[in-house]
Amino acid sequence: MEAADRPLRPGTLAGVIALLLVLAFLVGAVVGIGTIGTLRLSELLQRLLWDRLRDALPTALLQRISPVALGIVGGALIGWATQRFGYSLDTLGQVIAKARATGTYRLPSVGKSLALFVLPIAFGGAVGPEAGVCGFVTAGVYAGIHALRRSGLAAVRNPDHALSAAIRSLTGMQGPVAQGAERHPFTYAYSRPASGVLWVVAASGFVLGIMGFVTCFGTAGSLPRFAPIDYLSTSTRDWMWALAALIIGYALAQFSLLCHAVSSTIATAIGEQRHVTRAVIAGAFLGLLAIGLPDVLFSGQTGTVALLGSWQRSTALFLALTCVAKLAATAVCVAGGWIGGEFFPMIFCGVSAGYALALATGCDPMIAVACITAALVSACTRKPVLTIVVLALCFPPTTLPLVAVCAVLAAKAPGLRR
Repeated sequence: MEAADRPLRPGTLAGVIALLLVLAFLVGAVVGIGTIGTLRLSELLQRLLWDRLRDALPTALLQRISPVALGIVGGALIGWATQRFGYSLDTLGQVIAKARATGTYRLPSVGKSLALFVLPIAFGGAVGPEAGVCGFVTAGVYAGIHALRRSGLAAVRNPDHALSAAIRSLTGMQGPVAQGAERHPFTYAYSRPASGVLWVVAASGFVLGIMGFVTCFGTAGSLPRFAPIDYLSTSTRDWMWALAALIIGYALAQFSLLCHAVSSTIATAIGEQRHVTRAVIAGAFLGLLAIGLPDVLFSGQTGTVALLGSWQRSTALFLALTCVAKLAATAVCVAGGWIGGEFFPMIFCGVSAGYALALATGCDPMIAVACITAALVSACTRKPVLTIVVLALCFPPTTLPLVAVCAVLAAKAPGLRR
C-alpha cells in the first residue's frame, strides 16, 4: 500500500490480505513442526544415552556411577561446541529483550544452534527446553515476517514476481500490483492491530503444526495437570499452612538466586573463555548429585508427571533434598554453559517441595504445591503475569486465583534479583 502511487482497488487489497494470512499461517505451521520435531529428537537422544546405553553396562556399580561419566562427556561436548561455534544460546529473557530492543531476532546458525540446544537436554542437564524453543520460534516467525515484507516489495516492483502473479490470480487484476514503487521505498511497518492479527494467525498455524506432528509421530514430553483444590473441605489449618508454603517458596527462590550468583562468580573466576573446563565441572557436579538424587537430572517436565503418582511413596526429606539439589544443579548448569530454560526445573522443585510439606504436616497437598510453585517461580523471575500464564498450563482454573495471589506477593517482596 505504501509503495503504490494510487490506492489499491478493493479486490487487490483483499487478495493481498488473504495471501498474507495464508502465508503467516504456513510460517507458523512450519515453525511448529520444526519445534516439536527438535524436542522429539532431543528425547530420542536422551533415551538412547540414559536408558539403552546405561542398561548395557555390565555391572550395577557402573550403572550407578554412569551419571558422572555421562555428565563429564556431555560437558566436554557442550564446551567444545560453544568454543568452536563462538557463541551460546540465549536464555528466554535474553531472547525477549533482544526482540524488543531491535524489533527482530536471528540465530547465528540454525544447525549450530540446534546442536547447542540438543546437547544439554540429551546429556541430562537440569534445564528445560523453553529457552531454546523460544529462540527458534522467535527467529523462525521473524524470518517469515521479513520474507513476507521482502516478497511484498519485490511484487510491487516486478509484475512478473511470483507473489504478484498469485495476487492477480486471486483478484483477477491485470498488470502490475502497484506502480511507483521505485519512488517510494518500502519502509512501512505493520500497525499494531495488523501485526497482532498476523501473530495470532501464525500462532494458530504453530499449534496446528504441532498437533499434526503429534498425530503422525507421537508426542514429545507432556505437562502435568493437577487436581483442583477442594475449597469446601479446606480447613483453617490448611490455609495457615498455605501461608507457610508461600514463605517456603519465596525462601527457595532466594536460595536459587544465591546459587546462580555463586555459580556465576565461580564461572567467571575459572575464565569466561574456558568453555570446556566450565562445562565439564558442571557436568561432573550434576552427575555426582544424580547418584543419590536421580531426579536432579533432566528438565523435570516428565519427572513432575511421574511425581503426581509416586509422591506418597516417598519421604518428605528425600523430596526436600531433591528440590534443593535441583535448584543448585540448574544454577551450576547455566553458569557452566549448559544453557536452557529454568521454568520446568523450578516447577518440578516447587511441586517436590509442596509434596514434602504435605507429607511432613498432613496439609492439603494441592494448596501446598500451588503456593510453593507460584512463589518460587515468580520470586525468581520477578514476572508474576508470565508465571500465572505458564502455571495455567498445569493448574485448573479454580486454582489460578490462589496461584495469582502467591505469584504477585512473591514478586513484590524484597530480596535478591538477577
